Amino acid sequence: MLPNKLKEKCNELADFFDRPAWINRTLFYLSIFASIALVFTFIFGIFEFIFPDFTFPNNNINYDNERYLLSALVQSLAATIALVITLSLVAVQLAAQSYSARVIDVYKRNPDMWILLYIYIITIFYGLGLIKVVELGVYGINMEGAIFVAYFMGFFAFVCLVPYMLKTLDLLKPSTVIKLLAADITKNKILKSLEEDGKIEENDPIQPIVDIINSSLEKKDNETVRNGLKSIKENT
Repeated sequence: MLPNKLKEKCNELADFFDRPAWINRTLFYLSIFASIALVFTFIFGIFEFIFPDFTFPNNNINYDNERYLLSALVQSLAATIALVITLSLVAVQLAAQSYSARVIDVYKRNPDMWILLYIYIITIFYGLGLIKVVELGVYGINMEGAIFVAYFMGFFAFVCLVPYMLKTLDLLKPSTVIKLLAADITKNKILKSLEEDGKIEENDPIQPIVDIINSSLEKKDNETVRNGLKSIKENT
């Protein structure tokens, strides 16, 4: 009985984190951050238990090595985020060509891309600032601890690529795009689109799904056609 309830709670939590809303996805990435912090704390605890002489920080810094490592970290982060953004834009372009240009709005509203971008920007500029002051001994700053934070943030940024890629791949599925577009089919939006003469095609929330249905009919993708018609029926 208890495992079934635990499984249900886990499924509810997974569904909550998976919702395409800013608060849900932000909490998801914060949970990843907290989990990594707990793992690091656990590892340091094991080291202190096994090696009694192990201390952190130990004020033993080779500034040349640290500057080189920080520079390599910043460069790798910058190259990674540039590649990720490029591939994401290519994926958006392919989806727009395959289904409808209106699906671009779905990707633009995807909070994962913007959250990941903020994480990388903060980490990169933190690393650059640390490279500038790493050897100055700024008063009130534990330099070894600050350097460790830069490494930790870099590790966190790379880990965040995994859920981001999974989410992006999920957005490439027609069923996911239709589901997100169908959420915009509301009474107020339909009435608003009818009131604006000459702008119905632009603001009509049903039109993007119709475009996907037409495109799927040409490709004989019956499953996507059924999903599109079902979503329109359920939301109207």
